[in-house]
Amino acid sequence: MGIRTIIFRGKRIDNAEWVEGYLVKLGRESFSDPERYGICNKAIPLGGSGVCYNLKIDEVIPETVGQYTGLTDKNGKKIFEGDIVSTKYKLGRGHYYVFEVYYNENLCHFALTINRGSYIKNKQYDWLQLTSLKANKVEVIGNIHDNIELLKGNVE
Repeated sequence: MGIRTIIFRGKRIDNAEWVEGYLVKLGRESFSDPERYGICNKAIPLGGSGVCYNLKIDEVIPETVGQYTGLTDKNGKKIFEGDIVSTKYKLGRGHYYVFEVYYNENLCHFALTINRGSYIKNKQYDWLQLTSLKANKVEVIGNIHDNIELLKGNVE
């Protein structure tokens, strides 16, 4: 059994570029300020000791932070919380939908939801676990921070 690597992604606060790595809590600048977070995406090992130094930590916009699901899409792209995926999974009247990936805290798994503006999470169309779809049938087409409009029509 291997050790799972839990990584996150977030948009840098200084230039809005996406970075991936380990989530780091940076604390607050003052007591009344919100928590700050960073992504540690580079570490330089110190000799052969296994100790790292010169960590590169990029501060990120907290709302954009999403965890890696451990799955990749049909193109080999990592699927993160907050991604928008397209699939040939048929619902209801024979239409095909795109889904938002998010973590369902009540059921402790990554789940899919559609029509984010029309349906409330944990209600309608929120029953589909991400792992119930075959990864080779899913394609990441965007994310809720850069491409929210992809969820509006939701019919292919």
